[in-house]
Amino acid sequence: MGENHDSLKKVRREIMLLLIFFFLDLVAIGTFLTISYYELMQITSTQLGQIIFYSLLGLLVLLAASFIWNLRKIRSTP
Repeated sequence: MGENHDSLKKVRREIMLLLIFFFLDLVAIGTFLTISYYELMQITSTQLGQIIFYSLLGLLVLLAASFIWNLRKIRSTP
């Protein structure tokens, strides 16, 4: 039962890290948009869509890397 508890704690930690990365991503988007607004750069909806798409793609890459890393750790443990 102790192993299940440890793996559950690891899963919770991974989820918390992903949420932190997600919110940092949102802060980065907000910062970029604010700077762009004050610099009077006119962002079109296409550019806004690209910003959001690439930030979510980065989050997906982080999620996939974390998942693969966890699989490797699970398989390497005897």
